[in-house]
Amino acid sequence: MTVCCRPIPHLNRGPFSDSSPSKLNELVETIESVIRSRLLAEGPSSISLVTFGKPSDIEHVPLDKARLYVDSYFRQLHPIYPFLDRKDFEDKVFGPNRSELLSSSCAFSALYHAVLALGCQYHEGGAFDPGNGRAWKLFQVSLGLVSDILIPREALMSLQSIFAMTTCCLQIDEVLLMEAARMAQCLGYHRALRNGDQRLKNTCHRTFWVIYYLEKQMCFQHHQGSMISDYNIGCPVPDVPESVFGGYNWFLSAIGFGRILSLAYTSLFSVSAAIQTTEAYYVAIEEIEARLERWRTAVPVEFRPGMPFEVPNAPSDPSFLEPSFKMVVLQTSFSYYGLVIALARLKMYIGRQDQSRTQGKSKRLLMDTARSVVEASKNIDMAAHTPIL
Repeated sequence: MTVCCRPIPHLNRGPFSDSSPSKLNELVETIESVIRSRLLAEGPSSISLVTFGKPSDIEHVPLDKARLYVDSYFRQLHPIYPFLDRKDFEDKVFGPNRSELLSSSCAFSALYHAVLALGCQYHEGGAFDPGNGRAWKLFQVSLGLVSDILIPREALMSLQSIFAMTTCCLQIDEVLLMEAARMAQCLGYHRALRNGDQRLKNTCHRTFWVIYYLEKQMCFQHHQGSMISDYNIGCPVPDVPESVFGGYNWFLSAIGFGRILSLAYTSLFSVSAAIQTTEAYYVAIEEIEARLERWRTAVPVEFRPGMPFEVPNAPSDPSFLEPSFKMVVLQTSFSYYGLVIALARLKMYIGRQDQSRTQGKSKRLLMDTARSVVEASKNIDMAAHTPIL
């Protein structure tokens, strides 16, 4: 992208497909219905508060159900957030020492129940609505162990259990993710590790990098500086084959986008950036736009933001019909659109005294991108397992 103050030509600006208006209307009506029911409800609120207390009755999950939930987790969510070593985890979960581990290790028990909670959502386990459904009952076990995880010295299992909980609960994900970022750096996972076998090193580093790209996105969205300093990172990015979809390395791409967000915040949205001149602002915006365009064009066409996405047009491999494939495409697109919108709005703000063509082009870019977001929203599954995008 050279100077991207004109409408992006690759944004899909065609009309909605025949099915999109009804799907979009259905989505809007569902959201409206939920908001109405909560606003107009009489009597005490039916929404339970999130607590860190241990449940009086722990939800029992038969071994066959546990296998089903764990498998669903690793098929649907693990490719997007690949912070676990599947073999190592399943050896512990289904091994002969399972009961002993669950009773003796708070971190392992919290991780195990968080994975079950996430996996059961694909089997009518409900959403993470506090106090309701099997998913929440399992997650409450993990929440009740948080204090027992944080007090001892940091360890890989403790870090993984805390991070697993960030995907479970929107209400407290910021707190848990910040704690995970702190723990990862205290453990030194942001640096090259000298001790341990290569498999353990890869697990430590992949855990750090998953935390990295989620923390960068969260901080940018919340207008906060990142806890993870890019200049202090010295660990390699490990190969994560389960996060490669066809020719698209989602893991590497997400890390690259996190780096762009970090640079964008530092050079454009931080306190120190606010005192720079208008000319310096435009130079910095052009640099971020150029990086963003290089990142976008590195994404294969079937995953690339701005290209029409329809499941029937996905590659023929059966794995591309999984919700994880759709989620990777949507997260890639919405992440890109979010930054494009932020840059367009910033251009309009710093050029608000200038009624030149640049202002008009920025407004048009903003509208075109917003249209693309709406068009892509028809592909969001209306299901309990769908995260907030």
